Amino acid sequence: MILPKLSEPFFAEAISAIEDEAAKHNYTVLLGQSLDSIEREKNIVNTFRNHRVDGIIMSLGKNTTDLSFIEALNKYNIPIVFFDCVPEQLNVPKVSCDLSTGIYEAIEAFKQRGHQHVA
Repeated sequence: MILPKLSEPFFAEAISAIEDEAAKHNYTVLLGQSLDSIEREKNIVNTFRNHRVDGIIMSLGKNTTDLSFIEALNKYNIPIVFFDCVPEQLNVPKVSCDLSTGIYEAIEAFKQRGHQHVA
């Protein structure tokens, strides 16, 4: 897994869930923290590639715009799945949420329960 910051509560929950599922299938999870640095992301991806990982789960850093280092993984047959911060410009497997639809549904749920002033 490559994550921007391991200490964020969301990522701590994700790490636990992914490690639990990986263990059921006899996989070991390696973690890399990019700290939103594209150079660190590149180094972690290269390290994982050199260690012949079976796949990568990644949340992009906020500043990552050049994804050529990720596209290069295709020639090594290393699958990658993105979650949370996902690239829009690549046709890659990703897990993300539709925040605007979620917010709309939450407000509608409040309205259906009679609430009129939602902040």
